[in-house]
Amino acid sequence: AICLCTLVCLALSSSITRPLLQIQDACEKIKNGDYQIKFINKRKDEFADLQQAVENMAQGLKEREAIK
Repeated sequence: AICLCTLVCLALSSSITRPLLQIQDACEKIKNGDYQIKFINKRKDEFADLQQAVENMAQGLKEREAIK
């Protein structure tokens, strides 16, 4: 039972940390001027909303940069 609980906890924590690390990586790229952000494995939850917001922000920054 303890082993099963441990495996479930590991899977759950991975499902939370993976998208956060992807978003963190995307923000680092944007900070360095790389606005080509696309998240491949989109989910249907709050993380997906946040990923979409980061993509939209990157696109907006790219457009503003082109105007300068």
